[in-house]
Amino acid sequence: MNSHTQIKKYFLEIAKIFEQHFGSYENKQLPFQKTEHEWLNYFYSSPIFRHIHLEYYKTDKICVLHANTFPDPRVDIPMLGFDMIALGNKITGLFFDYTP
Repeated sequence: MNSHTQIKKYFLEIAKIFEQHFGSYENKQLPFQKTEHEWLNYFYSSPIFRHIHLEYYKTDKICVLHANTFPDPRVDIPMLGFDMIALGNKITGLFFDYTP
């Protein structure tokens, strides 16, 4: 399995988990998106998270899985961010960030 296929598989697995916990997503096309690239932007919300973004982006050269959560300000948990990046057929970056 190549890295782009693997990242798409991870995206779909996370989307399924998010849907089970947060309900249906809204797939928004952002103003700067180009139609020649595969680009999915799923947005969720819940009583705890005011904004959840799950994104998959793929061109011939790069593939990105991006997820972030923004809690309701009344909930004392950090914002979370995660990125997985593949260049060519190799996953070259994994990033995890939380901000109090």
